[in-house]
Amino acid sequence: MLSIGIVGSESTAARILALSGNFKAENDVTFVKFAYDNVQDTHSIVRENDERIDIWLFSGELSFMIAKRALSTDDHLVYVKTTEANLYRCFLEIGHDHNNTVDTVSIDDNAEDTINDAMEQLSFNFGEIFIQTYDVDTDIEGLYEHHLSLYEAGKVKAVITSFQKVYSNLSEQGIPAYWYTMSNTEIRQALLIVKEKMKTLYFKETQIAIVMVDMDGFDKIIENAKSPYQLQYMELKIKEQLIELCQSLNGSLLEKGNGRYAIFSSRGIIEKNIGKINQLKQSFSNVHNITASIGIGFGETAFSAELNAVQAVRQTEKRTHPESVMIQDEGVVIETRGNKKHMAFSTVSTEGIVSDKLKDANISLRTYNKIIGMINSLGRPEFTSKDLVNHLHIEARNSRRIVTNLSQAGLLEHVGDQASETKGRPSKVYRLVSVKD
Repeated sequence: MLSIGIVGSESTAARILALSGNFKAENDVTFVKFAYDNVQDTHSIVRENDERIDIWLFSGELSFMIAKRALSTDDHLVYVKTTEANLYRCFLEIGHDHNNTVDTVSIDDNAEDTINDAMEQLSFNFGEIFIQTYDVDTDIEGLYEHHLSLYEAGKVKAVITSFQKVYSNLSEQGIPAYWYTMSNTEIRQALLIVKEKMKTLYFKETQIAIVMVDMDGFDKIIENAKSPYQLQYMELKIKEQLIELCQSLNGSLLEKGNGRYAIFSSRGIIEKNIGKINQLKQSFSNVHNITASIGIGFGETAFSAELNAVQAVRQTEKRTHPESVMIQDEGVVIETRGNKKHMAFSTVSTEGIVSDKLKDANISLRTYNKIIGMINSLGRPEFTSKDLVNHLHIEARNSRRIVTNLSQAGLLEHVGDQASETKGRPSKVYRLVSVKD
């Protein structure tokens, strides 16, 4: 039975739960409600409970964004997307409550374009609208103070907010406030998306996964062993740890010989236990002073999964980060850190012009695709040379060379500057240039 975590304020989470009755009856699922007092609590909720929840459903986009940052993935995250219909509902209520006398409003939303697009669809001009955007770092109390100051200054006659807490606090002050929240139709639509996620999970549970463990320099380990018994004792201890991991993965262990082992399991279980796999790699280093390359391959058959696992091991051997595990998945390599997916990049490219330009720039396709993976991990298209150093684990000199060569090849553009946290010159901000054949 799948577990679906519902995250929102007490009232929004309760509304979603109330509308999920038919969904629960038609599907083999259980719903778990997580109500927060502050939307920032989403971070701790998902971090502390992710291992026991298969799919997360959030009452709004902000909590979804916070969860995505906390978990470094949105593979199993869904949120109820509000549309302009709810904004129009707020304007309708304002007109009804104030006999169409309100022509100045303060609104908060995560994107100013959303409000502007909604207003452009109307056939009349509402009046002056003050839009305040928010993101995952926004202080909700500060948002309340913003709306309050505009009202007290006489600049607006009503407030439309996405946050129940802001709505409640403004209403207590006697300020005409309206809650820009989800409709029942939007909740049902989100549940349909959850259903599609369930199909994806089912596919993952049935897809074969192989964890390939390769002891680096095993021949030298044999040569340095003081006696065959010492080597056998060490192998027994290694196997003991591997069997314990097998138990966690509900898998089976196969010894390949010459220091290589394979664990057969399913993709869904493997993805939930990435942290344990990384801990095993660290344990080999700390306890046995052995460096192990670990690759994970997925496939429709055991043969294809093993091929991907072998390729993943080869990718791992190119990395120096002690907790790095590479997952080879349909031509996509995913680097992990701890129990998180850290960065994904492709090993293939279908853009001939890009490949030609990379050759001219003396930049490998792998490096270029890792930059794309870094951008996806950052959640923004802009980056600095320092980002390359931190995420690609390269030297600053190499980072500057990559930036210079990509710029000269027309694959990178300078879009601005970022102020330094300390005294010094600002860092240049870059963005990859879209190139099409």
